[in-house]
Amino acid sequence: MVRAYVQEHVYKHPWERVTSASWRKFTDPENKRILSHILEVDTLNWKLDRESGKLYTTRAVTVHAPGPWFIRKIIGQDICHCVESTVVDAQTQSMQLTSRNISLQKFIEVEEKIRYNLTLIILKKAMMEDDINEDEEMDFGYVGRQG
Repeated sequence: MVRAYVQEHVYKHPWERVTSASWRKFTDPENKRILSHILEVDTLNWKLDRESGKLYTTRAVTVHAPGPWFIRKIIGQDICHCVESTVVDAQTQSMQLTSRNISLQKFIEVEEKIRYNLTLIILKKAMMEDDINEDEEMDFGYVGRQG
């Protein structure tokens, strides 16, 4: 089963504030209780391309995602490892993040793409577009309901 959706939201804040919040989304010290499922976030690498002015980063995110007991029994674990790749272009004031799981791919593959763009039409408010694609396939004979 493949599910995909697109969500758009206009933030009524400057681009700098919205993108700064995106960097902190897993590690916000003021929201430790809400983020208790995030076990670890590590920056694997980063590179600043001096010619284009773009910043490229890759982060590893470890999440505790227990789910229902019967799913844990089938999968055998409740920890998911993900990789997040980010490109920030300060000249065009755009930021694109792509996150995907690297564990549990035998059962589910999730890719999330988020783009923060500055749009002059909406009075310089940051705009976020969130695309999520999920490809779920259970390896024990059940592929899921189509529709």
